[in-house]
This record gives sequence, structure tokens and C-alpha cells, in this order.
Amino acid sequence: MRFVCAFLCVLIILPTASAQLLTFDEILVSVEGRWGVPYEHDDNPDNPRRCDQAPLLVRIVEANGALIFESRDLGTDEVFRSKVMAAIEDDGSYAPFILIQYEGELRQTESGEPVTWRLFMTDSDTFYWQRTDWPRDGFTPPRARCTDPFPAS
Repeated sequence: MRFVCAFLCVLIILPTASAQLLTFDEILVSVEGRWGVPYEHDDNPDNPRRCDQAPLLVRIVEANGALIFESRDLGTDEVFRSKVMAAIEDDGSYAPFILIQYEGELRQTESGEPVTWRLFMTDSDTFYWQRTDWPRDGFTPPRARCTDPFPAS
């Protein structure tokens, strides 16, 4: 199955990947919190996606028997939602990522489909996004858990 390659390829490609990625279930437990792009991975001083500016707030909620991924930028009221989806490996286990396709997603793949994202976690304090239509080595800069005290408004 193609997700087996995704797992093996990610272990090789992600710059901070250790011997193993967090599992699907570990991601669900770990991903809630505030996330920012570390300066060492993007030195653009105008990037607002920093812990000290407008980090991404993430939470997992349950609604109508489904798990929902909710995210918003600190300081905004717009919440983006997606049902949490899993990919199944050939052996019946979950692939080591969660799949997200935001409700009302306007971004499209070259084939005209709404963008779907994989969220990989290399540890409980770091995650990467990868669009399903990107090459296997295509990832966003890492997001790091914000640990400094900052109001979660």
C-alpha cells in the first residue's frame, strides 16, 4: 500500500525524525496546544506564525461520534475544522499521521480536488504538515510547541 512507503520515506526525509514517529493515537493525545514556527527554521522576521506573535491553537473535540481537529491563529476568531481521518496500512494498523481536510477548503490540488494534509509528529513537541499532493520530501517547516506563558485568547 502507498502509505507504507509514506512512513518509510518520512523517516528518511524529515530532518529531525528519530527511529520512530508518533503513532496515530499518540498524535491525538499530543497535538493539542499552541504551535509556532521556530526562528531557526524560518528567519523571516515578518512571519506571524511564531509563539511570540500568532501561534496556531489546536484542539481535538468530539462531535456526533467523530473526532474533529480544530485550529485557529491566536488573536483571530476564525476556527478551521476537519474530521480527523486515518490511513490504514496493509497490516491493518493506522499510518503514523492524521489526515486533515478542512471544511470549506478553498485551496485545490492541480487536479482540482480540495487540499488534504498529513500531520506527522516526530515527538510530542514537534509536527510537520505535508499535503497529500506534494512530493514525498515536501514538508512545511516544523511547528514547535509553544512553552512560554502567553494568553490563549
